[in-house]
Amino acid sequence: MERTQPVVAQQHFNKSIEEVWNAITHVGHMTQWFFENIPAFEAKVGFETSFNVHANGRDYLHLWKITEVIPLEKIVY
Repeated sequence: MERTQPVVAQQHFNKSIEEVWNAITHVGHMTQWFFENIPAFEAKVGFETSFNVHANGRDYLHLWKITEVIPLEKIVY
């Protein structure tokens, strides 16, 4: 597979850093923000997970591997 430029998502929220970090790193919150069927998640380098998302009549395989974590600042996967 050919490598492409990374996708960078950046948003600003009227919440504390801790609240946003918890929302994007704890599976109980992530299933409300992202996808209901995230099977597991750990905000640590090397963690991997995969799951399918069905949308618009198609299935999309999500493959996540955590490559960088700076707590309360940055997570890369």
